[in-house]
Amino acid sequence: MSRPLGHWLLLLALVATWGSAFMLTGIAVRAFSPAALVTVRLAIAAVLLIALVLVSGLRFPRSPRFWLFSIALAIVGTACRFG
Repeated sequence: MSRPLGHWLLLLALVATWGSAFMLTGIAVRAFSPAALVTVRLAIAAVLLIALVLVSGLRFPRSPRFWLFSIALAIVGTACRFG
């Protein structure tokens, strides 16, 4: 069973993306504290996701229940990570 060339190119792109992320993290850990790296990565991700929502024309949820659940999930996730 042969795969199209496009599948192999997508796999190569995935490998390059994941590999470079680990390589760059290894380099960055030598220069910055892990907490600083996590903060910067989360801030970059938040900015990109907010921009994606705005550009795509989607709306943020308005339900207080959704935001309370999201905040609780973030607190529990942070506590598990650093606890």
